[in-house]
Amino acid sequence: REEGPAAPTPGGANSGRIPLRPPPNYAAQHLAWQLTGDKSYLEALYAAQIEASALREYMNTEGSMWIDRVEVPNGELQRARLGGVALTRNAIYPGHAVSWTFRAPGDEERVAILVPESRPDYLKIVAYNMSGESFLADMTAWDLEPGRWEVSTEVSADGGVTTGGERLSVTKELERGGSVGLAFSPRVTTVFTLKLVEKGVPYWSRPDLGIGRDDVAVRGRRVTVTVHGLGAEDTRPATVALVDGRGKTLAAADVPAMKAPVDLIPKRVTVTLDAPAGASLKGASVVVNPDPAAKEITAGNNRVKLEGRF
Repeated sequence: REEGPAAPTPGGANSGRIPLRPPPNYAAQHLAWQLTGDKSYLEALYAAQIEASALREYMNTEGSMWIDRVEVPNGELQRARLGGVALTRNAIYPGHAVSWTFRAPGDEERVAILVPESRPDYLKIVAYNMSGESFLADMTAWDLEPGRWEVSTEVSADGGVTTGGERLSVTKELERGGSVGLAFSPRVTTVFTLKLVEKGVPYWSRPDLGIGRDDVAVRGRRVTVTVHGLGAEDTRPATVALVDGRGKTLAAADVPAMKAPVDLIPKRVTVTLDAPAGASLKGASVVVNPDPAAKEITAGNNRVKLEGRF
């Protein structure tokens, strides 16, 4: 039976070889930072990932052995900046707490962000604006519970370990897909804390009306729309509208109430909308308008842009 080379032993025949070392446990190093607050764990973690990426550069570029992916470690970067992993290979469900959209002159390279604590009812963010300008970012909630949230802002002189000075707090409604604006002062460490103070209607106790691009068919100036009843509760009567680029309603149709698909059988209704002759359809969209009193799971599936389909 053939065997591979023996592991190096001090003073032995293999003593001249480069000693073998186990690969670093990235998740353990990230957890160690969260438990202790010691950023040296993150320094070692990112240094190891940079080294691993440098060693694999040829494999990931000219010498690629596969065509469907590039193996660059980024899971812990997502955990640090998003409060969880949004997308990685073999992860079938996103687990990030937030995402970011930076407003000019800011961008993702001008602010350092750490999320040391992330729970469905609490979030702590430590951010340092490396630029010389103030700017805003829209923080969008994902894996956070719906309800009224207290959003507090404080300045830290020691990298987020402690805070001091004036503490500014506002209370606002926030849920999955909703956003809150956060301000980053130049060359200052800012600590944001978000705390759920009043629970809203749980996502699993809500109805949801939804449309997607494949649910909208355009033939001439007639638009056919298939509206789906989703969620765990029956939907209420609603409307579907064709709106132009300025938000003016060009045509509308009623959508009747639908039972919740708790029997795993799809629930849907098809309606037609006729665009008025001569009306400009540049920038037009189809919009589902649910009952305002009915809290939906998400409003992200209520609009489809027509974009050159006329």
